[in-house]
Amino acid sequence: GSGIGTLGVSGALTLGAGATWAVDLSASSSDRLSLAAGASLTSNGATLRPVFADGVGPAGNDAFWSYAQLWTVVSGGPSKTVTGSWVIDNSAWAGKGVFQTWPSGDNLVLGWAPAVPEPEADGGRGKG
Repeated sequence: GSGIGTLGVSGALTLGAGATWAVDLSASSSDRLSLAAGASLTSNGATLRPVFADGVGPAGNDAFWSYAQLWTVVSGGPSKTVTGSWVIDNSAWAGKGVFQTWPSGDNLVLGWAPAVPEPEADGGRGKG
């Protein structure tokens, strides 16, 4: 990324397995594809790669990443279609959580789900 922005799509956009969509993210916004009425987006196994606009991603220790986060990455007009699946490589922040996508109404959402800490061996009761 070169900064957060919106790309308008007025026809059919298909991203194949070799394609990568680098999505800039900040605490309050993200890159977005805005589909015009009747437009479509199809991912045939394309990679969605989160890029951290502030330079601080989930591999660091920023408290922001301790909580679930949502960004709308595809939105737009009526009668648009969004189909297919995305590949997200979560290995850079393994153990911290995962990014995943899902439909939300007529939009596509990118979400962050922080890892749930392992319970303590003694069930959190402490010693004594």
